[in-house]
Amino acid sequence: MCETAERIIFEGAVDEIVGLMIYRMPKLSQVVFLSGPPLVCSYDGNGNDVGPFGLEYLAGSEAAIYYLYENRELWAPNGEIEWMSRPLIELKSLDDLPPLD
Repeated sequence: MCETAERIIFEGAVDEIVGLMIYRMPKLSQVVFLSGPPLVCSYDGNGNDVGPFGLEYLAGSEAAIYYLYENRELWAPNGEIEWMSRPLIELKSLDDLPPLD
């Protein structure tokens, strides 16, 4: 697993985020989705779905979730500012991502 990644960008449709896939990314501060919100699932060591998990498994406690303006109706149809207890930030383009620290 990539323990030094600070940003991850999901291109296209993301059907689900598997907890074990990105479990060890403690420095992750920006999670960027170029499509709609994924189905968030967790799996046990045998690949069995054991239900939803919080983003604490996906990223460090300060990680923000970024989405593109064109997907606003998927992410924030009612003006939401959080997704799974993480800050939800709209971008007009990827050029608007803040620099990594």
